[in-house]
Amino acid sequence: MSTPVPNVIIHHTEGSFCNTRATCSAQARNIQNYHMNTRKWCDIGYNFLIGEDGVVYEGRGWTTIGAHATPVNPISIGIAFFGSFTSKWAKPSR
Repeated sequence: MSTPVPNVIIHHTEGSFCNTRATCSAQARNIQNYHMNTRKWCDIGYNFLIGEDGVVYEGRGWTTIGAHATPVNPISIGIAFFGSFTSKWAKPSR
C-alpha cells in the first residue's frame, strides 16, 4: 500500500474494552483468530487497533491492505478501537 494513505476508516471492535497490555493483546489475538478462522481472511482485518491503555497495536500495519471497509480497503487504513461505542463515549485522552 502506498503512503500517505488518503483515507482513514475508524471502527470499534464491538467487543469488550481493554486497559492493559495483556488484555488488549489477548483481544487482538482473539479478533485475529476470528477473522482468519471464521471469515477465512489471511490476517486480522484492521491495520491498527487502539486500547484504553493508550497503546496502538499493529494489525496489518502500513504495508498490507486491510479487510475492513469494502470497497475502499486499497485506498485506506482501518483503525479499530477496542470496545463498543454504540452506547458509551470514548474516554478523553490523558
